[in-house]
Amino acid sequence: MEKYLKLWATPIAIFQHPDFERINAELLSYPELRGMNFMNKKDAWDLVDEIPVMKTLYDWKLECAAKYATDCFGVDYKPEYFFHTHGSINFRGHGEEAPLHTHRLTTIVTTYYIDVHDNCGDLRIIDPRSTLGWISLDKKGYNQFTYTPKNGEMIMFPGWVTHAVLHNKTDKERVALTSNMRLVREIEENVY
Repeated sequence: MEKYLKLWATPIAIFQHPDFERINAELLSYPELRGMNFMNKKDAWDLVDEIPVMKTLYDWKLECAAKYATDCFGVDYKPEYFFHTHGSINFRGHGEEAPLHTHRLTTIVTTYYIDVHDNCGDLRIIDPRSTLGWISLDKKGYNQFTYTPKNGEMIMFPGWVTHAVLHNKTDKERVALTSNMRLVREIEENVY
C-alpha cells in the first residue's frame, strides 16, 4: 500500500511494508545495529549482506524509490537507477529530537519506522516556500506539516526538503532507519 500527500509543490510518499511486523522484530533482535548512526559515522546499511532482513528492506526501498519517482515525476524510473549513499538507524530516547535540516546532495530521503509510538517524535516537514508568509492560511510565517509515523511505514521526499523530528515525549525509544539515495551517474547526467 502506498499513499501520496499533495503538500505544496513537494511530492511526498508513504509506503507500508506488508510484512513489517516480522521485519521489525527481526531488526530489533540485532544488537549490532545500535550505534550505527551518522553521529558515530557508521552506516547501518553496511550490514545489508550480513543481516538478511536488511537486504529485504534495501531491495524494497529501491522498488519504492522507482515507483515514487515514476508516479511523481512522470519518468519511467527503475529500481537499479538508484543507489544508497548513507544511512543510520536511530534509537532516540526521552527528550531526544533532530533539529531542522536538509539532506544536501541527496535525491531521495527515506525513513523506515521500526518502533514508533504516539508522542515519540513526529516528523515535521516545512513548506519550501516558507519565505512567502502571505500564502499561509493559518497566519503562520511558514507552512508546515506534521506527520505521526506508524510502524512499517517508509516515508520518502526530496533531499532539499527541510524537516525535523520532534522531541520524544515518552520513556520508550523511537527507532527509525534512514537512507539517502541518489540516481546512478549515467541516469543523473540525463536528468539534470
